[in-house]
Amino acid sequence: MRLRGGRTGLRAVTHDRWFARSFDRFLVFGEDGLVRETPEAVWDERRVRRSR
Repeated sequence: MRLRGGRTGLRAVTHDRWFARSFDRFLVFGEDGLVRETPEAVWDERRVRRSR
């Protein structure tokens, strides 16, 4: 998503699948602690595993 006249983007964090349908890029915070870009939303990623 681009805002008028600029290269600025909008970032949103959501669990709302309907709202996310309008997004054109997705960042996924993976179970392994890495962040990756995906072409579509990922709804079944598990929580990050950390030693406690």
